[in-house]
Amino acid sequence: MDERLIKQWQVTESLLEAAAAEIASTEPHCEYKGFLDHNELELALNVLEDAGHELKVSREYWWNLMKAAEVMGLTERYDALREEFRKTINAEKT
Repeated sequence: MDERLIKQWQVTESLLEAAAAEIASTEPHCEYKGFLDHNELELALNVLEDAGHELKVSREYWWNLMKAAEVMGLTERYDALREEFRKTINAEKT
């Protein structure tokens, strides 16, 4: 396998894992792990994004998801996740 692809996969997994740590012991976390175990990174990202809308998560959570989408080349998802990240910044200012 291409070294560059392996590195991208490792970086993506690391970013997703950092976000997932915030929702440990929840139903979405179990679903996320199932997708991750089968190398379904985009589906794992979907679960974490949905969980972020349902649960109280930090700004770093959204940053990790945003960066994971960027590494995966998911431009539209990156833009949507960047908006969620920006919302957390704006919420802190008010």
